[in-house]
Amino acid sequence: MSATPIRNGSSSTKKRKGSPVKKQASKMSAQLDTSNLTPTNVEIEHLQTTIITLNTRVEIIEDMEREVESTRGALDNSDEQRAKLQ
Repeated sequence: MSATPIRNGSSSTKKRKGSPVKKQASKMSAQLDTSNLTPTNVEIEHLQTTIITLNTRVEIIEDMEREVESTRGALDNSDEQRAKLQ
């Protein structure tokens, strides 16, 4: 959202103070605890995020492996049934 330019001093085109974005930003900056911004804490947070991401990838891979096994079983069963018909 871009700021509306001020033209001829008209009150309808002046930029509003206290926009919701600015209020949210000031609220977030007030909540930010700078005492926890040590390099160690930042690295710990980064590693925790990495672990969560890797665990999610492992779950996806395991789901895909189960699906492959299931599909192979169905294919093997289909091949057996076809062989019996011949």
